[in-house]
Amino acid sequence: RLDPDSRVRVIHVDPASTRAAFDIRDCLERGEFVGILGDRLAPMSRDAGAEQEFLGRSARFPISPYLLALVLGAPLFFAVCVRHGDATYRVVVEPLWESGKVVRRERDETAREILAAYVGRLEDSCIADPFQWFNFYDFWGPEVRGKTS
Repeated sequence: RLDPDSRVRVIHVDPASTRAAFDIRDCLERGEFVGILGDRLAPMSRDAGAEQEFLGRSARFPISPYLLALVLGAPLFFAVCVRHGDATYRVVVEPLWESGKVVRRERDETAREILAAYVGRLEDSCIADPFQWFNFYDFWGPEVRGKTS
């Protein structure tokens, strides 16, 4: 709304629907980039996530973005934008997965390998710039891990 000429679109994700997956596929087929947060599970998500060691503790990360990319044959990138002063930012984009569809029996293992690479890069970024990663909930809390106290 701030820039009426912007071509950036937001795909609404309804946890009860697969519509977003088809919208993402359509974007990729048009040659567009799709960004998905890879460091947090969405509220009400059907994605059970996967446990990874992160900054010395076990944390749950979404697995569905990686599985979707493997089904669609889309490349995956790690991307981070870090503020380094007033209106000064450093953007890093690195490949995590070149592309290619993966057969069903290999998807879970491949998705977990890509997730581990992502979490490693995120951890490196958090260590390098510890005040640039924001969370608004207890990231390591029991409700995030799907466990109760």
